[in-house]
Amino acid sequence: MSTGESKPPAQPPSGAQPPADAQPPAGAQPPPAGAQPPAQPPTTAQPVVRETPEQRIEDLRAWIAQVDRKLGVRTYALGAAVVLALAAGAVGVVLALGAKDESATKDEVRSLRDQVEAVQQEASQAAEEDVATLTDQLDALEGRVNTIASGQRTTESELSVVQDDIDDLRTQISGLDAPGGASDGGPADSP
Repeated sequence: MSTGESKPPAQPPSGAQPPADAQPPAGAQPPPAGAQPPAQPPTTAQPVVRETPEQRIEDLRAWIAQVDRKLGVRTYALGAAVVLALAAGAVGVVLALGAKDESATKDEVRSLRDQVEAVQQEASQAAEEDVATLTDQLDALEGRVNTIASGQRTTESELSVVQDDIDDLRTQISGLDAPGGASDGGPADSP
């Protein structure tokens, strides 16, 4: 090595624990996986500050507490979503059963259709009977009107004959009452 270069201090092996500079400070989030640490300008003489095991344990505890809080919030959110999904499923089942209980079966629909057809047939038969009855009554009334009309014509013709007879009798009576008529027994008839 050359004398102008400074060599970074070697870290002693720490066993199963990560090195101190890889751990986030207390209250800070660890960097995402695959992220590179920020580049620091090379310095020639930086004093290396070593953490004590108690400080490292405190830092790890703070980091674990932060992860635990995040995990707790996510667990509560997942639990609430599961409870809501179960409630929605239960409501769906209740609604489906209610709809099934209230819905008509094919046999019920067929029975209602048959009943409606039977009522329609009865109604049409009753209407036909009523029309036939009304037609018969109308025919009977028409016959009575024709009988009355022919009787009226007969009465009118008889009345006309009687009026003609009355007119003839008046003419005869007026001919008898007239002077020189044959009925007054005057001199025209004597020999």
